[in-house]
Amino acid sequence: MSSPDQPIPDITEAVQRPLEQLGVRDATGLGHLFSQLETRLNDEIAELQKGSPDAEAVEAFRVRWLGRKQGIIRAITDNWLRSAPSG
Repeated sequence: MSSPDQPIPDITEAVQRPLEQLGVRDATGLGHLFSQLETRLNDEIAELQKGSPDAEAVEAFRVRWLGRKQGIIRAITDNWLRSAPSG
């Protein structure tokens, strides 16, 4: 399988759902999701680098991605990695 069974919503919303709900059943599908996340991360970094971002914008970016309770990385851990089948 080269992509998930179902269309993926906005990738930052997709991290809030388990892989099973996204139709991801193998490493190829998971790789596709992480590729989309990498693209989104790079886009947001590029947007921040335009002009001179203020401290609030940088902090909002940091919390969005690395926030302890609601960050994207935390959601990946909770919804994709912990729920992934072993093996």
